[in-house]
Amino acid sequence: MLTLLEFTEFKKTQRMGSRLKQFLLTIELYPISTAACERGFSAMNQAHTDTRNRLSSATVSSLLMININGPQLADFNARKYVITWLKKGRNSAKDCLTGLARHINHSRESAKMFM
Repeated sequence: MLTLLEFTEFKKTQRMGSRLKQFLLTIELYPISTAACERGFSAMNQAHTDTRNRLSSATVSSLLMININGPQLADFNARKYVITWLKKGRNSAKDCLTGLARHINHSRESAKMFM
């Protein structure tokens, strides 16, 4: 670790030791802008709103990971995921429960839209 004594010696002699050289190389890697951080806070404010204030930290973290690193919404094709979801017998917002026993070959209204 770099100490104040090493830096003081450099100021007097203008000779840079290996630790000071490594420290300066490391400092050069840090960004000088906070734009990436600001984009992250903006994404968090979009995910965690007043109406969605009960999200857990893990959920907000996952949403931010997708928002920041995921594909653009226009480039994302959800069709194959929707079909997989419906083939597994999951409900969609358009389906309603009837109380009747489910037939294996029975297609739901929402599944017909994607077939």
